[in-house]
Amino acid sequence: DLLDAQCGFGLCSVPLGCCCADHCKVVAADSDEAMAAATRRGCAASGLADGAVEILSGCEAMAASILHSGRRFDALLAAGGRSTGLGEELLGLAAAGPFRHLLLIAAGRAALERDLPRLRQAGYEARVLEASDPQPLTDHVELRLRLERPGPPAGLPGAPGPRPPPARQPRSDWLCAACENLVFKRHAHSCPRCGGPWDP
Repeated sequence: DLLDAQCGFGLCSVPLGCCCADHCKVVAADSDEAMAAATRRGCAASGLADGAVEILSGCEAMAASILHSGRRFDALLAAGGRSTGLGEELLGLAAAGPFRHLLLIAAGRAALERDLPRLRQAGYEARVLEASDPQPLTDHVELRLRLERPGPPAGLPGAPGPRPPPARQPRSDWLCAACENLVFKRHAHSCPRCGGPWDP
């Protein structure tokens, strides 16, 4: 199962339901009843069968309720705000939940720099990084990461095994191993913040 936490009006949940319904269960969660209702309307307008996307709303969609429900989710989709990042509730859900895969949408470098160290402490390692410019002519950059952690997460039965080596970062976007600065310049072979070299 894939959990889209704080799904909003279904921007990701609806297309995921359209393309993934045969492969996994998509669960959209938002404590705001109006957002959950908008996701339901989006599913109906897209021709999705009832139940193709399961929608949790109100208290049922809160992180604590999801954690105590006993449900097993393979993946978490989480989008953070520009000024707040993921926030404590989503960071706690990502850390304590039964997720091996995390799809993170960060609203800029500052938000990513705030959230990534906490996610790494929870055992996640970045595997894929993409940058996009969803709002041209503004300074807004959206960073999309696919993170994984081995085995059952900490706190669940079965301790995780040793961490695999960090994934090779593409030359266009890479994280400095010394200071975790995100370097965007294709021609940069060293980190502008600390001078650390690009290490494939």
